[in-house]
Amino acid sequence: MTATSPDPPIRRRIRLRVLLSLALLVPPTAACAFGDELNGICAPSGTVGLGDSDVVGTWSGKDAGTLVLAADGTFTAQDLRQKDRDPDQLSGHGTWALNDASPGSTGYSSDLLLTFVQPDGGKTPWNRIDIAPTRPVFAAEHDAPIPYMQRTRDYYMALGFSPYRWAHFAEVPFTPLPTPLSRTRVALITTAAPFQPEAGHQGPGAPYNAAAKFYKVYSDSSDATPDLRISHVGYDRVHTTAEDPNTWLPLGQLREAVKSGRIGALTARFHGAPTNRSQRVTTETDAPALLRRCREDGADAVLLVPS
Repeated sequence: MTATSPDPPIRRRIRLRVLLSLALLVPPTAACAFGDELNGICAPSGTVGLGDSDVVGTWSGKDAGTLVLAADGTFTAQDLRQKDRDPDQLSGHGTWALNDASPGSTGYSSDLLLTFVQPDGGKTPWNRIDIAPTRPVFAAEHDAPIPYMQRTRDYYMALGFSPYRWAHFAEVPFTPLPTPLSRTRVALITTAAPFQPEAGHQGPGAPYNAAAKFYKVYSDSSDATPDLRISHVGYDRVHTTAEDPNTWLPLGQLREAVKSGRIGALTARFHGAPTNRSQRVTTETDAPALLRRCREDGADAVLLVPS
């Protein structure tokens, strides 16, 4: 007799009838379907089997604004766009609730009801968000994160060193974006090194080259395309070729993101972070220097590109 696996748990998908699709950033039990647009007549859905805890969290989407649903039944909204009233946007706060219309009922009832509280105390209902269940697709057995931290420990121990101790902070404060991503100024920090002709082989397929390292934070124009290499870091040289510089310096992709409105702007400079294996130098010298330069450039967020 062989054991059979139970059916996978239901995972919810959010579909928005008039609002542009939003992606769930925080809750673990729900996922968003980008691009769903339900205009006109929609089948009634309902929220049977779905609890408040399944939708609590922060929702956001390209050109759709941000919606934060709190566990106490309140919400805050910023720049929610309504397709049938484009380019009008809704911002404010109020209360939210799940409608309990059951599947099979007649007519249309949105699953999530927002009630905006106006400055004069008045209340305005907003009935726009649908919730529909869908089953998840399990990942293949091999589709798992590479255990690079354990590999590094094993590597140093094989060379006769004591186990490598990774920097690990007891607390890391969560810092939400102060503005929607479409209005955010983004800085880029990379660990790639400027090409040094005198430092030996640094091109695709080059073996590890400690001579190509750099030991001080550097900055360069985001409008340029400098020659950066990654021969100085210990990446997987068996399964990768290091032929695409966009993997360690995606300035071109960020410029396209600005043009498409995905991000608001790119800072005038990008910055290079040294990889000299000194936790003291990194935390006391390099990290403060990088933070200072990002603040000087007016960055709202930073994209870290380790190589």
